Amino acid sequence: MLAAYGRGYASDSSRTVAYTKDKYPGIERSTALNQTLKQNQDVYIHPSSALFEVNPKWVIYYELVLTSKEYIRQVMDIKAEWLVEAAPHYYNKKDIEDESRRKMPKTVTKS
Repeated sequence: MLAAYGRGYASDSSRTVAYTKDKYPGIERSTALNQTLKQNQDVYIHPSSALFEVNPKWVIYYELVLTSKEYIRQVMDIKAEWLVEAAPHYYNKKDIEDESRRKMPKTVTKS
């Protein structure tokens, strides 16, 4: 069943890229900043989501909503490899490569 969702919503996927501190009345907590894979758009998991405090590394979502921030709703935790399996025409392994493992490009200086 998860594979079927992956095929249908593969283009609506995001990964956690950072954590931010959010202050709510009487509460301060860390919130995951996600980024959509193809558009590199900063989004947050909506506070009403069951995964809001779980902060999964990879998700697919059904809805993108603009309120005070850009939120994704109806979110499902996935494994990155599922995206390549479900939509090889849309993703390749480079798209889901762990950011921390990527080498920084060399800076070219002109002399």
